[in-house]
Amino acid sequence: MIIDLILDRRDGRHYSAYDFYLEVRKYERLGVGTHGEDISLAMDYGDNRDVQRVLCQYIQRNEYPADIEDYIRSQIWVV
Repeated sequence: MIIDLILDRRDGRHYSAYDFYLEVRKYERLGVGTHGEDISLAMDYGDNRDVQRVLCQYIQRNEYPADIEDYIRSQIWVV
């Protein structure tokens, strides 16, 4: 799940924006905890703030702990 990708990064696993994008696309296609293709579209056409915003919406929508949003806002998700 996308939350696992975020938590893995927070726990120090190597992060690749490209690999993250590919995994997000898989979950979006399955409709697992996502809202359409909002995350991948933000990665395709937005900037880092857009990606942070939709990732935080994902956290809120799935009722994950709010402190994860602070982590999301502290990271660069697209290059």
